[in-house]
Amino acid sequence: MEALTLEQYTEIVNFVQKWHIFALWLSDSDVKERNKTYFNMAKWGEHGMDIKYIDCTYDSRDNKIWLVKLRFGKDGYVFSSNHFGILTKKPADWRWNTLYDIIMAFLKGEMTEKQAKPFEMKNNSCG
Repeated sequence: MEALTLEQYTEIVNFVQKWHIFALWLSDSDVKERNKTYFNMAKWGEHGMDIKYIDCTYDSRDNKIWLVKLRFGKDGYVFSSNHFGILTKKPADWRWNTLYDIIMAFLKGEMTEKQAKPFEMKNNSCG
């Protein structure tokens, strides 16, 4: 799976800053604007996902980011370009092919809970 460019990572951080930042409180008009553009995000109400930390792993060999953690403290989600491989097969209904597409689908609410489950992190542990 294709890793993130630095520009794509910046887009993700900016999206989190706008819609999912820690302690976010959107006005009613902001919620309406967000839900009009990203209708699947209505499930998060006026607080978004309350993401406190974004960690990444950068590979200097190809100038790409291959792992991103979106954390709410000790819990959160881990997305990596090598998530699907020999041991973990892509689900049949999987429709995203790049790390950027996967993370943005998650942030926009386009991913079901079942599809997001393999990326969950509890107490800083995956799986």
